[in-house]
Amino acid sequence: MKKWLFFFIILSLSGCTDQKNDSTETEQYKEIRLPDAAEAQGEDRESGYIENMPNAETVIETVELNSGSDSQALINALQQKLKKNGFSLSASRAAESWAVNDCRKNKILKMAGQGVSSFYAESRIGIGSRKDYYPDFLMYVFTFSDSAQADRYFGEISSALVSGGGFCNGKAPDKLVQNGTQLFYLTTRAEMFRGYINQYAEVIQSFKK
Repeated sequence: MKKWLFFFIILSLSGCTDQKNDSTETEQYKEIRLPDAAEAQGEDRESGYIENMPNAETVIETVELNSGSDSQALINALQQKLKKNGFSLSASRAAESWAVNDCRKNKILKMAGQGVSSFYAESRIGIGSRKDYYPDFLMYVFTFSDSAQADRYFGEISSALVSGGGFCNGKAPDKLVQNGTQLFYLTTRAEMFRGYINQYAEVIQSFKK
């Protein structure tokens, strides 16, 4: 009889231990927070658009810019600054088109018309240990009919550029600035040249007409 009583006591203690372990494991599982389904789905969709745009659901908006450029004074000032630092600045044809992807909205925003122009800046001075890297960058100018329209599309383009974790439009360094009714988009081919577009974007933004 004593043997059976001792056996039941041991069995009871073992059951309590198992129950405690189960409770501890349950508490540990409760601490794990799974991502919100809607949040995860949104991130997956946004990331998926990076390599899948346009797709069947992509919205394409074309903005026709027909306002004449009033940036000649600014361009002249920028050209003088660039020349002083060993850069040349050349203009491409007057009418251009340019587009930006927005992975958050699954949208392509396109600028077109006479109000779009582009420039190419290239340094004659090599940098790096061998002095064989020549900084260069592209600059697009978008001229809007009024400041309100320029403000609106500055916000839309800025949002598109940072969508998809900043990779929706590739990995090239870029910079968007506004001066009055005009937006200036600067981009370069290498991270080591980022400082140049930041420098000249500041010149553009601070220019007083």
